Amino acid sequence: MLIAKLPPPAESPAMTYERGLLRGEAEFYRIAREYHAAPVPEVVFFDEADPSGMLMTERPGRPWNEAATDLDAPATARLRHQLGSCVARLHQITGTRFGYPGGAIPMADSWREAFTAMLAALLHDAERYRAPLPLPLDRVHALTEAAAPALEMVTTPALVHFDLWQGNVLLHNGEISALIDGDGGTSRKESGGGRSGATRWPSWSPSTCWPTPSATPTSSPAIRPQA
Repeated sequence: MLIAKLPPPAESPAMTYERGLLRGEAEFYRIAREYHAAPVPEVVFFDEADPSGMLMTERPGRPWNEAATDLDAPATARLRHQLGSCVARLHQITGTRFGYPGGAIPMADSWREAFTAMLAALLHDAERYRAPLPLPLDRVHALTEAAAPALEMVTTPALVHFDLWQGNVLLHNGEISALIDGDGGTSRKESGGGRSGATRWPSWSPSTCWPTPSATPTSSPAIRPQA
């Protein structure tokens, strides 16, 4: 069975980073399958020139958060180990640039540049949507600038899922059958972020973002398995 996924209309309200996420998702699936890093849907059709929809294969199973009550402690521990192995393999795929491949926020050569651009877009969205913040915007900008040099410690972009929570992990017959809704990108390793009200994973590492995976190794040597 095939599944058609369509992005929201261009005129719909959205965060800046959400524009072009379908392109990142298609790229994440392609690369994850190419390197056998994790079980993911196969993209049957996606037009880079006109990313108005994606056709992909259906994967069996139901979301982990829905199946959690049926799992005992040993089964949960085994699945968590399995998930950790998938994430570790994803993180061995490296790129040459950091950020979202969707194009809404330009990718960058350094994690510092990519992260500060992403944060700036986020704060701009908060301002235009009048979202309440715990600190004034100028204070957030000042704190970010003061801490920015620490981001330079990250030098190698790695492929990450970027929206890794239980709702995006499918289980079937006691095994992980798919990671879905990967936002794609390149950054530091996975932090395993969550959503409000959702079960959160413990962090895989301190931050979440990802480097630029784009195209197959034959046409783009930027993405490669890391020994």
